[in-house]
Amino acid sequence: MFHFLPVAVLYDGTAPVSGHGYQVHVGPMFSDVRGSVKIRSADPTIYPSLRFNYLSTPNDRREWVEAIRCTRRILEQPAFAEFNGGEISPGPSVQTAEEILEWVGHEGETAYHPSCTCKMGFDDMAVLDPQTMGVHGLEGLRVVDTSAMPYITNGNLYAPTMMLAEKAADLILDNTPLPAEDLPFYRHQPV
Repeated sequence: MFHFLPVAVLYDGTAPVSGHGYQVHVGPMFSDVRGSVKIRSADPTIYPSLRFNYLSTPNDRREWVEAIRCTRRILEQPAFAEFNGGEISPGPSVQTAEEILEWVGHEGETAYHPSCTCKMGFDDMAVLDPQTMGVHGLEGLRVVDTSAMPYITNGNLYAPTMMLAEKAADLILDNTPLPAEDLPFYRHQPV
């Protein structure tokens, strides 16, 4: 996913350079990386342990290199020429796959799409019953948010979360569901 920003700014609100600028945020949206969330204490004020596990698979590393190179090709198009003051980050010295992955490993950040930590399904890793949204083995507890998704969606989470909430409301109210449809979606397949 690409986010084009008409300003150059860091997540802490500071500017990476003085003067005008623009930037692109990019990231793979159908990663095969699997992280973890683990409770560290019975005390609810103690934050859980999060392991994002970025760059841990060959596919994730390949997609990051492709994403950076594709972004550069976009920004090198003639339409950007009059606005192009040169690449600031990762910078023109970062070219090889190893250099790109080193940069991503130090500078990459999560894009606020936490999901998939409490997946619905019936396999050994599933936490929720998709027919009730109830937690397997517990009574009276349902989870209806992005954590219930078995895999992250290929885009922003707002619309899929609303769909999940509507479906859960129908399940809870025992409404007759709409018939299932098998619809295609895009999934990148390496050549």
